[in-house]
Amino acid sequence: MKKLFDGFLDQPNSGIMDIAAALGVAPTVFLPVRLVSHDLRLLGVLSRAEKEDWLILVDCDASQ
Repeated sequence: MKKLFDGFLDQPNSGIMDIAAALGVAPTVFLPVRLVSHDLRLLGVLSRAEKEDWLILVDCDASQ
């Protein structure tokens, strides 16, 4: 995660602890995800489980 998000999720106010608490998982289970489509870049975290997967978007960059 550190490489992809440049340490953002490791920062105290990143919100990753709130996301983990809401999903009832440890923050260490998240996988970094980057979705790119034309001029839009979405960054998120993926939590995979046996019965369901969660993709939470944490940042959006709409470059021109």
